[in-house]
Amino acid sequence: MTDPANLRAGLTLYQRHCATCHGETGRGDGPAGLALQLKPADLSDPTGVSQKPLDYWFWRLSEGGAVEPFHSQGSVMPAWKYHLSEVERWQVIAFARTLSTGVGR
Repeated sequence: MTDPANLRAGLTLYQRHCATCHGETGRGDGPAGLALQLKPADLSDPTGVSQKPLDYWFWRLSEGGAVEPFHSQGSVMPAWKYHLSEVERWQVIAFARTLSTGVGR
């Protein structure tokens, strides 16, 4: 999923759907994210990103804030499985991982 075409598609999807909360550089400082009770994850943090396997990120993106422990913490992240195809979710993940590594950008 890290080929250039997938990363470009992931960038476009990230900018359209994620940057408003997670910020352009993934620091969780997007304009909408600043007002949220549960702050968006810092996707630029190499330690936080690398500590969780890819299947975690796919699950998190797919289910959003509707699942525990995020729901009870006040997460309002959408369940992207209703808005993005499986391929698109993997593309977003591939791009978002570049925010913590710089690889592929």
